[in-house]
Amino acid sequence: MLTFDECKKYHYEMWMWLSEHPGSDKIDWPGFDGINEHIPYLCFACYITSDGGKKLKDCLMCPIDWGVKPHDNAPCCDNFTLYDQWSMSCQSLEANLRMSDFSAYAEKKLKQEISSLAKAIANLEWTNKLEDQTT
Repeated sequence: MLTFDECKKYHYEMWMWLSEHPGSDKIDWPGFDGINEHIPYLCFACYITSDGGKKLKDCLMCPIDWGVKPHDNAPCCDNFTLYDQWSMSCQSLEANLRMSDFSAYAEKKLKQEISSLAKAIANLEWTNKLEDQTT
């Protein structure tokens, strides 16, 4: 089972890799090759809230403050969170790359945006809410 600190480290490494590879998805991160655990949603924060991937996650215990009021839905996926913006930008890039008139300049700008969002996600602060409950 991965520790809180390992998950935080892997989260950072994955998102920094994604910032260097805009247009790639979380599943493409080569670091997953060395991890022998089920990582729900390919998210190390979800892993922490799901008792090591063994049960349904408790999003209220997410170690990341996504800047939205906590509720029973996944706060990371709420509109306008960094993750939502990153996901929508990746979808936009994928859709636009299929268009023949998508300019190299527009592609470069969108990839820069995706890279900046991934870096911001990598550097989000983590708080171990599960540990806070036991003390």
